[in-house]
Amino acid sequence: MSYGPVSRGSPMVIGIGLALTGFAVWTVFSLLPSQPGAAMWIREAWDAGGFWAIGVPVMLIAQALAGFLNGAGLKYQPLWTLGGLFMAVLLIRRPGGDIGLLPLALLFVGLPLYGVLLAFGGLGRWLGNALRT
Repeated sequence: MSYGPVSRGSPMVIGIGLALTGFAVWTVFSLLPSQPGAAMWIREAWDAGGFWAIGVPVMLIAQALAGFLNGAGLKYQPLWTLGGLFMAVLLIRRPGGDIGLLPLALLFVGLPLYGVLLAFGGLGRWLGNALRT
């Protein structure tokens, strides 16, 4: 009989993996050319359709996997993903660009994404507990 989630990974290692996932998603879609053969230039990743169609699902799958591996501290796991994502927002931008809209991005992208990431982490934890019993 199982009582609560079984830890299958270090919370710190899982958190760093989530942060790297968020950072990588922003980086990839910031640096990808807008179309094949186009010049490469840095842009905001969420302006690319691939960020929403591929990048966000990758973050959701990573979050579900993290919940599956270690459901303890589930409410903090999305903060790792968002921390990595918004760290990349701060570091990977056009030269001379500012971060004036960052507070709005935190509010209108970060807050809803936290809820969705939390739901996917809970789904992963539920699935992990169901498979372990």
